[in-house]
Amino acid sequence: MRPAHYLHIFPQINGQEALLFSLPKCSTMLMPESSLKAFKSGQVPDNAARQLAQAGFMVTDHEAEKAEVFSYIDQLNAINNTVRVSIILNLACNFSCPYCYEGSMKGNHYMDIPTADQLIELLKERYRQPGKNKMTLDLYGGEPMLSQPLIEYFASKLKSWVEDRGGTFEFTLVSNGSLLNRTNVLRLKDFGLDRVRVTLDGPAENHNKFRPFKSGEGSYDIIVNNLLEIHDLVKVAIGGNFTSANYTAFPIMLNDLLSKGLTPDKVAMVKFTQVSKTTDSYAPKFNEGCGSIDEPWLAGAMLVLREEILRRGYNTPKLLPNICMIDVDDSFTVHYDGSIYKCPGLVGNEQFKVGHVSSGIKDYKETYALDNWQKEEKCSDCTYLPLCFGGCRYARLQRTGSMDGVECMKDYYDKTLGKMLSQDLEYR
Repeated sequence: MRPAHYLHIFPQINGQEALLFSLPKCSTMLMPESSLKAFKSGQVPDNAARQLAQAGFMVTDHEAEKAEVFSYIDQLNAINNTVRVSIILNLACNFSCPYCYEGSMKGNHYMDIPTADQLIELLKERYRQPGKNKMTLDLYGGEPMLSQPLIEYFASKLKSWVEDRGGTFEFTLVSNGSLLNRTNVLRLKDFGLDRVRVTLDGPAENHNKFRPFKSGEGSYDIIVNNLLEIHDLVKVAIGGNFTSANYTAFPIMLNDLLSKGLTPDKVAMVKFTQVSKTTDSYAPKFNEGCGSIDEPWLAGAMLVLREEILRRGYNTPKLLPNICMIDVDDSFTVHYDGSIYKCPGLVGNEQFKVGHVSSGIKDYKETYALDNWQKEEKCSDCTYLPLCFGGCRYARLQRTGSMDGVECMKDYYDKTLGKMLSQDLEYR
């Protein structure tokens, strides 16, 4: 046996150990420096080699290892037991955020009942496929809580139908949080609400600038109070959108959440991401540090914020293979008008429409460049492939105007992977 191809080895500060990370399995171990030379040469006792192989650190054949990674998405689809759909219930919102990704599409647009009924039938059809035993709806807007009656309509039609067939039904909300009071959440919990994800863009002063109500009133205190009211009912995830100019203020918000009692035991997940560039015509009105993965300041900002989250005891996503919903067969996005897309960032863009709830989903392999990374020579031997699989197609499109090629993350992972693993080692 020999060390795996998709393996990274990082020396530790104490100089006595090395940290090994298997990218396909996302497993880690500390190995004494005194054992590292033998490991690298493959001179490991058989029983230890078998254990190391199980964890992904050693293999017998690099070509077979690469073939396994190249077939990973196909294997995932073969065993996927879940129909998961993102639904844009409306394009209405009670906030006026300057960087809103909906931009020029925003307005008083809501999914109607006939469209909802067609979507329900499509979901049932997809669920009847062999091996399916779970259905998850990820509900977006606009602000999805402005469509609470429609949320209840979907759940009332699907929850009992799925459960009568021995399956599990749940839904999540991606909400601005302003309407997530205890009364509303208690009601929705009975319909299958499992998780809410809300956005807090830093401490009150910054958040209220970026996420005000349409009246201009700040929303920070209302959101935090709502989260304190509902944390015992559903899982609460907190996101935040930062720029190069304001990311250093986000730890102040974490301290404020702690002081208000929104402690790590009450929050399932915290993750902050950069405000992304967009090609929509509204973009020029917001120019305060929009970022893409290749911007030089971003790696450092991500590491700082990740450590601040972990240091305070909050959970944040672990390193895992990054499988895009575009690559998952039974995962798609439905716009309020019933049109279907494979990425929520592309709703409303006719070029990327792949069907309608009335007629189903057509082939989208070329439209969404499904095999983009398989065509890239630089991906074939890249040890980061199991983490990125070519990177985000939406980000590639926004940055270059085309999904051709890949959104390479090598430079980003070169700068961050070892430090993220060290953070996990220290704080988890």
